[in-house]
Amino acid sequence: MLRRLTAGGVSVDLTVEPDKPPAGPLAKHELTTGLTPDYRGVPRTPYRSTPDAFPAADPSSGSDPLLIPLATGPRSKYRRAKPLQPHVVPGLFAVRLLRATRTLSRPVLAFAMRTDPHTVRAWEGVTRNLEHLARIPGTRFVTAGEAARSTTV
Repeated sequence: MLRRLTAGGVSVDLTVEPDKPPAGPLAKHELTTGLTPDYRGVPRTPYRSTPDAFPAADPSSGSDPLLIPLATGPRSKYRRAKPLQPHVVPGLFAVRLLRATRTLSRPVLAFAMRTDPHTVRAWEGVTRNLEHLARIPGTRFVTAGEAARSTTV
């Protein structure tokens, strides 16, 4: 996968889901050509890899794409990292946000959200959670490209 992204000139990838094991189709009749990568143990912060090491980090790599993992809380020795999803109940989001950011010096948070008609009812909570995030001093909302330009790995 990384070879294709590099060959296509992709500078940033936002598909890494920390601690997620390989998975097949998510919907009953979804067409796939294989399993998703095994993301167990990958960093929770932006990193670079190589085609031979992917999806693991390779500190010797300086080439694109920069892999920006989806936001998750910290791992513990008893459980894997939980995704930080902006559609959850606002109080729970605030607690998970604190857990996710308190151990990182400059957190970069990437979120994946469905936007199909069946998820419209969640948008009020998403709005409240993003407003909560925006009130935290130093928070900036930027594109993936801008995050990559301002992130040193």
